[in-house]
Amino acid sequence: IEFVGCALPLREGEAYLFDVWSDPSVRGLGVASATGARLYRALAAEGVTVVLGAVWPENAAGMCNAARRGFVRIGVVGCVRVGRRRRYYARRHDQRREHR
Repeated sequence: IEFVGCALPLREGEAYLFDVWSDPSVRGLGVASATGARLYRALAAEGVTVVLGAVWPENAAGMCNAARRGFVRIGVVGCVRVGRRRRYYARRHDQRREHR
């Protein structure tokens, strides 16, 4: 995940979306829905069954957009800093617990 500076290993049939946004001049016109639907169909045709993405928690519009498209939170990406040392991590939640 480039903007965080860490890797997120993908499993067979998974794809990671990044830099997904709409120009402010076309927001609210259904552009994201139309392009998203086409993208998901193209990914499915390539054998992708799971689409992953990352949204900063403070990006309320991005979180709402992801939820409207059926995305659910499946993990956490972060960084722990001690002095000048940094450790990045990507951790998946146990989906069985997530859906209880």
